[in-house]
Amino acid sequence: MPVLSAPTPLDFHPGDHQGYALNFTQFGLNDIPGRVIDSVDSITATPAGLTFGQLAPNDIVTKGEHGQPVAIGNAATWGMSGGTAGTDYDVTVTVTYSDGSVVNGPLLARCRNR
Repeated sequence: MPVLSAPTPLDFHPGDHQGYALNFTQFGLNDIPGRVIDSVDSITATPAGLTFGQLAPNDIVTKGEHGQPVAIGNAATWGMSGGTAGTDYDVTVTVTYSDGSVVNGPLLARCRNR
């Protein structure tokens, strides 16, 4: 599962059905010591055409896009399918931090042919 940091685009293929993650440390998560993602509330995409499921905070330490460790509760994870080749999607991942803060994480998802 790739763990991305915005503004790195997420490149995927129309037939993909796999898990993805977005590291929220870049969105002020660790500005308060001990704060983690409590819930992944929603994921939306513009234009329409992507399906999202299995929204959750990461429950294991994962590797970020540069090989750095991403601690438990620091990334939003989800499954994604659909898309039309050649289409760029503006994705917004909405999470709630353990202190009640609601944060939107933007992500560019680019659907391309293999």
